[in-house]
Amino acid sequence: MRQIVHPYKIPWYRLTGQSAHYQRLRVNADQLIRDHIAARSPDLGQDLLGMMLNTPYQDNGETMTDEQVLVESLQLMVAGNETSSVALSWTLYMLAKHPEYIGQIREEIHRVLGDAPPDIGSLHQLDLTMRVVDETMRLYPSFWMFDRLAREDDVIQGVHVPAGSMLGIYIYGVHRNPAVWDEPERFNPARFEREHKKNRPSFAHIPFGGGPRKCIGSNMAVIQILLVLVAIIRRYDFELAEPGEVGTQPMFILRP
Repeated sequence: MRQIVHPYKIPWYRLTGQSAHYQRLRVNADQLIRDHIAARSPDLGQDLLGMMLNTPYQDNGETMTDEQVLVESLQLMVAGNETSSVALSWTLYMLAKHPEYIGQIREEIHRVLGDAPPDIGSLHQLDLTMRVVDETMRLYPSFWMFDRLAREDDVIQGVHVPAGSMLGIYIYGVHRNPAVWDEPERFNPARFEREHKKNRPSFAHIPFGGGPRKCIGSNMAVIQILLVLVAIIRRYDFELAEPGEVGTQPMFILRP
């Protein structure tokens, strides 16, 4: 990420050995996952790794190769862990700034769940809670940008994009685009009510990307976030420890 954000420093990173250091870490991490995949028994079970190894693609009926499983496993272990925790941090921050939603979410939890523990079906009924999460991820997407490779020549708004070019998709900017979002800097979960959502372009809100390359762990991340929110809001009110805005640290993840 440092090389993407500061490409002019790449010679310095190489000269000082930083590039080689991180490449060694990457090679070692890849081998740990390869060893784990190779050690699996034929009865793979129904954990995430087992499902990835066993589930065929719908279009060709083939399962993932070990190298594809390796990449997706690392995404879930690294990106899928920190993105969820950071999204939760931002959500709690926005709720502390707008405490009226804490009471409304608690009422929704009581109406939908009562005193029962949440399950997949009941989590999908927490409409207001999900709107709050969606609006938080609009303002503070964990992945504030991602890259895509142009597979063939293209033209985007008059700009020629040669095949093989690496494009940086600026999610943070997409989510605050005033041409799409009314008062884009304002926290307003009502934007994600059904009648408003259907009038927006499908790629206006892409915290997990979109299309066939959408994040494979998006449903897992949302479930994690909702489970933790339900557990906290059932029991606690909370507020900002001190006034003022929390700044952003846009590295690989958009951290507070």
